[in-house]
Amino acid sequence: MAPHLPHGQHGVRASAPAGHGWRAVVIIVTAMTLVQAIAALAVLSLPAVAPEVARAFELSPSLIGYQVSVIYLGGMLTSLFGGQVARRLGGIGASQLAMGLAAAGGLIACLPSLAFLALGSFVIGLCYGLTNPAASQLLAKVASARNRNLIFSIKQTGVPLGGVVAGLVAPRLALEFGWQAALAFAVVLALTLACALLGLRRRWDDDREPRARLRSVGLGSAGLVWRLPALRALSGFTTCYAALQLCVMTYVVTLLVSEARMPLIKAGVALAVVQTAGVTGRIFWGWFADRWHSGGVALLLIAGFAVAAAGALTQLSPAWPDLAVYAVLAVLGATGIGWNGVAMGEVMRLSPPGTVSMATGGILFFSFAGVLVGPAGFSLAYQATGSYALTFGGLALLGLAGALCVVAMRRLERAAQPLRTTM
Repeated sequence: MAPHLPHGQHGVRASAPAGHGWRAVVIIVTAMTLVQAIAALAVLSLPAVAPEVARAFELSPSLIGYQVSVIYLGGMLTSLFGGQVARRLGGIGASQLAMGLAAAGGLIACLPSLAFLALGSFVIGLCYGLTNPAASQLLAKVASARNRNLIFSIKQTGVPLGGVVAGLVAPRLALEFGWQAALAFAVVLALTLACALLGLRRRWDDDREPRARLRSVGLGSAGLVWRLPALRALSGFTTCYAALQLCVMTYVVTLLVSEARMPLIKAGVALAVVQTAGVTGRIFWGWFADRWHSGGVALLLIAGFAVAAAGALTQLSPAWPDLAVYAVLAVLGATGIGWNGVAMGEVMRLSPPGTVSMATGGILFFSFAGVLVGPAGFSLAYQATGSYALTFGGLALLGLAGALCVVAMRRLERAAQPLRTTM
């Protein structure tokens, strides 16, 4: 059984290590944010042009949910040993590997076959499962208890930033050059960043362990999370909200085109609004959690607003003015996409010393499980209801379930405090 530690000291340094000043913080946070952004761009490029892809293959746009599920199947696989990859290659080396996989997956998906589209999506998923464990290993070197949530939240803005680029650029490239151009754009950026990271390896990968064994981990990262009650409850929240987040990012363009009768480019702008709100939300909620010294309270507030916004979209119709559409989507983006940094900060706080990258990989395993079934489940629900707007109402139920998991996490942590104080 893992030892009980003093409250608030689960693997968190009291201050950043000596020699890692603000310049180092800026360098690492910027590098990891870019890695996250390009990985997200690779994931979201196809959903941003789903109507064009569906037209090319003569399929229903609702089936894009299965493509997203294939991506996160790959993510689940690498999340199991992503922490060990980071230990073996170093955080920067693992990030370079992730970018290489994003580029390879994008190139494969461009080949003219549904089988290649599925294979390329799986390889892109392998990339996505490596990004957070690698980043957590690096950010743990520079984060302190005073700025933990904000630092992780800033890094996590990479996901909505990648979504903003996907929403603004991908539809235009698809209409001008074909849907493959959207993926080719992500491929070029991934290869460029992989080369740019070379200059950081000597300093930041000095703790790598070249002999670290990957096969020794197995389900160890997921098992670590499952053995610790508070982390187990947190994994329930991340499972629900990862599913909610990916359903929003996957289907918002299709929702607006199909039921609000928006043109594709305007719907892409709306996706950019969602993602921009996600960037703002992640920074705000990270600041809020640090300011009030409670990631749990921040997660509960996030859940309340996300449930309200998802419920409001059940009433969407072509009669809605654009401003109302953008306002509701902004709230949903700031919450349904804005939760990640605070959740990653809670993982760092609750993890035993020296296990933050493994615990992050374990949390991601459960999160990706939610994503694996979320978009595909959305597709099935749409086929049953025939309405994208009504199906968005189901996301409110996911939001409520996630809130209950946060309540459980807080209770489990409080229940463990008397044991900790007697150790």
